[in-house]
Amino acid sequence: MKKIAILTTLVLSLPATSRAFTPLTTGAVQAATFVCSAVNVSASPITNVTIEIVNSGTGAVLGSTSCANVAANVECAWAFGTSTTRAFCRISSSTAKKNLRGTLLSVLGSTTLLQEAR
Repeated sequence: MKKIAILTTLVLSLPATSRAFTPLTTGAVQAATFVCSAVNVSASPITNVTIEIVNSGTGAVLGSTSCANVAANVECAWAFGTSTTRAFCRISSSTAKKNLRGTLLSVLGSTTLLQEAR
């Protein structure tokens, strides 16, 4: 009886792990306005999509948003304006990145650049 109690204690104290998926990212670009978006290209909803604009020099997150439930063919987007900085877009979710397509639209003066997140 004593051995069973010890085994139960060990099993219950193991930390729960969740599967982490590799995020989609764009290349860094210098801009004053960043618009990052992710589209669900799967047939099922995707939960917990997070979009972040990340300073490429410091790694600091400049702005972010989360979408709790993104239906098929629906977009989750985030726009962020700042003084001119060099940054990139990072998109993470609770599912594999093959189910998402991401883009970063960046604007600096009269120059607009569109990148695909990979």
